[in-house]
Amino acid sequence: MSNVNTEEQNGGITTDTLFGTEFAEFRTAIPTNLTDANTRYQQRGIRFSNYYKLASPDSTNWNLQLQYDLEYDWNYWNYDDVLTNSSTDTLLYQKYLTDTRGARTYITDNNLSQTAYLHGIGPNGYQGKLGLQYDRHKISQANRDSTINDLSLKYNVSIPFVKSLQLYSKGSIGLGANAGSFDLDGYVNLKIEEWATLKGGANLFRRSIELIEDEFWINDVKIFDNDFSKPFGSKLYGTLNIPKLNTIISLKQTLENNPILWDFNALPYQLDEILSTTQLNAQIHLTWGGWHMDNYLQYQILSEDLIDLPNYMSTHKFYWDGDLFRKNMNLRIGVQTRLVPEYTAQRFIPVIGRFHEGVNPLQFYPDTDFFISFKVQSFRMFLQVQNITEFWSSDKEINYQVENHPQYDFTFRYGVRWVLFD
Repeated sequence: MSNVNTEEQNGGITTDTLFGTEFAEFRTAIPTNLTDANTRYQQRGIRFSNYYKLASPDSTNWNLQLQYDLEYDWNYWNYDDVLTNSSTDTLLYQKYLTDTRGARTYITDNNLSQTAYLHGIGPNGYQGKLGLQYDRHKISQANRDSTINDLSLKYNVSIPFVKSLQLYSKGSIGLGANAGSFDLDGYVNLKIEEWATLKGGANLFRRSIELIEDEFWINDVKIFDNDFSKPFGSKLYGTLNIPKLNTIISLKQTLENNPILWDFNALPYQLDEILSTTQLNAQIHLTWGGWHMDNYLQYQILSEDLIDLPNYMSTHKFYWDGDLFRKNMNLRIGVQTRLVPEYTAQRFIPVIGRFHEGVNPLQFYPDTDFFISFKVQSFRMFLQVQNITEFWSSDKEINYQVENHPQYDFTFRYGVRWVLFD
């Protein structure tokens, strides 16, 4: 496996007064805070799995199997900015500005992981898995090496009580350097005759501190070195699926004690209280003949105004889907719009790749796209016109999702896929 992501980081625009002016018809012409900053994230890995059957249903009522997984990953993340001597650099980097000759940081994480599982499939649908996972992380940051040895007990079970009721549970418990960390999840599926399915569950967790939350170096200068306690919390969730109404409704309540957040200066801090989050989601599909309307709605409430997220958001897709030319071609044509009310924008600091607290509000913007797609046997093609809102926006409103980072201009995209069979 290999995955490499290289990006140019611009730090956002320096001013929002140039939109639509001469020489700035396209947003790429507007000056940005950074001009020579780049990030590179590379993931590479090797996987090996081996299975050994211990027993079959012919000899016992259980089908038992051993599984051994061996993985080795070598990953790194790099950030560099050639020159950091301007006033915009001072405002953007804040405490992370340690040298006017540039900003550089490099982090590697080489991980050797070994896992041994015992699988069991029993009569009447009983299933289970129990194992140990060992992870050896060798981390290098600012030429300082450290090794972390994690050991985790993992399990996964499925227990059918009756035909319409089934219990599922999975979890991980830290035993090594990650001792005290755990993630335990369990839920039940209840089928209510033919008209609905109800899923309800609970999750209990205590997570380890991430490296980026613990300490950070830039230009061989330590920016922070924290001693946070592990955040602890719980989740209660439920989902009601009503197929005959093409409707799915879900509710989730999260309580987290001592969560770690990022302040206006892009520095991590630990909240000495409980943060509560409640989310209500609904997916509703309406249809009339070949006409369809897909609706996704979300409403969320936070006990503390510390995370810059909207209370409400929705996505609506209205389209026609049908067959043409004696059913030789399938056509789908329509529009999709995303509605998010005004809310305080998050900021983004590229040197650590984190979103953090902001102060400026984002205005309401009905972000709308037009799309059309064709399918003829194994040949597929789509055409998409993004941000057609610009055509009817009288005052040239600009769509933001992050402070100082405007979204795309009116853009045309297309794609083709053709699968050939022999």
